[in-house]
Amino acid sequence: ANETFETILPDSSSANSASNTILNIMQDSKKRIWLGTSDGLFKIDKSTEKIEKTFIKNGDNKAPFSGQTWAILETSSGQIYADYYFQGLTRYNESTNLFEWVSVSPSNPDLFKAVLLFEFYEDKTGKIWISGQNGLFNYDPNNSSFNEINLFKKVSDSNNNNINITLG
Repeated sequence: ANETFETILPDSSSANSASNTILNIMQDSKKRIWLGTSDGLFKIDKSTEKIEKTFIKNGDNKAPFSGQTWAILETSSGQIYADYYFQGLTRYNESTNLFEWVSVSPSNPDLFKAVLLFEFYEDKTGKIWISGQNGLFNYDPNNSSFNEINLFKKVSDSNNNNINITLG
């Protein structure tokens, strides 16, 4: 089969040009390309070839989505999730064009604080499985609940509790 590669270059006059270190890439159902980079999360509209840095809701304001973005997922319902470097899980709000924090359980509000999230996977029931620097978790968007999956006895050094998965 004849396959071709397409090069999309950022506008050199743009201050929001994407980082040249791409950690993850995803094309969503609307044909937008999402780039997780070492300098945040970027969105490419293929029809305009515009590269846009994404923003996260910060109270009544917005802040650039900066820092490394390793995990990006579009669920079967069309929701887009991304990790926010060492800060937690975010969900894209299409109507505001902003990412918003996904609330973690009040009983464990620091579940993802200072934890690097590596990859996301949606199972057949709609739960999102999250592999991270401190283990394996799942999130049920239907009831907004998180569960930590205890696969092994944790050690005090969280760098020794990593679970990084690749699914194909």
